[in-house]
Amino acid sequence: MDKLLKIKNLSVRLGEKEVVKNLSMDIYRGEVVALVGESGSGKSTLARTIMGFHNISKGEIFFKNRRIDILGDKEYSKIRGKEIAMVFQNSMNAFNPTIRTGGQIGEPLYLHTGEKKSSVFEKVYTALGKLNLDKKRTYSSFPHELSGGMKQRAAFAMGSICDPEILILDEITTAIDIVNFRTIINSVKQKRKETGVLLITHNMNLARALADRIAIIKNGIIIEEGVNILNDPLHPYTKLLVSSELTTSCKRKEIKIPVYNKTDIESDGCPFAPNCFDAMKICLEKVGYEIKLENRTIRCWQYDPKWLRRQDCE
Repeated sequence: MDKLLKIKNLSVRLGEKEVVKNLSMDIYRGEVVALVGESGSGKSTLARTIMGFHNISKGEIFFKNRRIDILGDKEYSKIRGKEIAMVFQNSMNAFNPTIRTGGQIGEPLYLHTGEKKSSVFEKVYTALGKLNLDKKRTYSSFPHELSGGMKQRAAFAMGSICDPEILILDEITTAIDIVNFRTIINSVKQKRKETGVLLITHNMNLARALADRIAIIKNGIIIEEGVNILNDPLHPYTKLLVSSELTTSCKRKEIKIPVYNKTDIESDGCPFAPNCFDAMKICLEKVGYEIKLENRTIRCWQYDPKWLRRQDCE
């Protein structure tokens, strides 16, 4: 497979806090990678860093074997929106409230392709129609005149209008009703054929439906990554996430929920250790032992074959 994006040992600090910590990830053409984790785990920060909106404190980002984290804003703007694009979670913030929606959706085409007005108009109309939007109304309306779900779909149209090679989707089903939920899923499936997709979501059913690989992130650290891991979780944190889902009877499964009172404390250990019932001394001191299994990578000291003989684990 053609590797489009390579993130190597990336760390990002916002203010006094390190939000992304020594993170590595690859995205291939035709692949959907889902990044799953609770709010504040660093998902959106990672996405915005890929887009060039945050400076990195350590690491490297490569797009098609070209290092892009060192590019200036003028150089980055040539690929942002055209080759790497993002659909933001808060669709209202993606639009200028003083410009009609259709003009904003077509703006990336004007900037990056130099197409004529008639061609841009036709492409925008086609994109809106595929998303079950009233083309004439959506095109001519100001953003505040559209509902939340309509704005979210319009934001998807704007982010994907140039057919980017990397498409980052940050909670794209926010404000989407159940009728149009399937429309968004089908649109992502169509885009994935020639695109690498990074899907940021809280919705584990959406991750199951779309993702080829799933990465679980906690406090800026990917602790489990692989194929089909939500159906067979191994890391204690992944198990907790999966167990916290509502069942079809709308009753929660019987699980022990830890008290979250220490997760904001920065340490060199596993980010879930302060709330893990199975935590050992070494879990609080070092990030989990990394082991590669058949279809996944997991970082947890419970899977270290030597942990029973470690004195600091007693």
